Amino acid sequence: MRIVDLDSKNAATYNNLAVVQKNLKKHESATANWQQAIKLNPEFADAFYNLGLLEVQLSRFQEAENYLKKADQLKPK
Repeated sequence: MRIVDLDSKNAATYNNLAVVQKNLKKHESATANWQQAIKLNPEFADAFYNLGLLEVQLSRFQEAENYLKKADQLKPK
């Protein structure tokens, strides 16, 4: 049973779901949802940033650097 219907075309929806999943330590699901957010909106800096932070947490530093650099390019300070 689904409690909430996702707006399947809204990148922010996938980003927010991924944040919840990360907090629940469901890293694979979070990664998939951030990647979906990026697919829907390749200019969505928040998804790149959040995915980068997860990669740092998982000690995947090269991937983290790539995502964080892209977030910075899209949304500099």
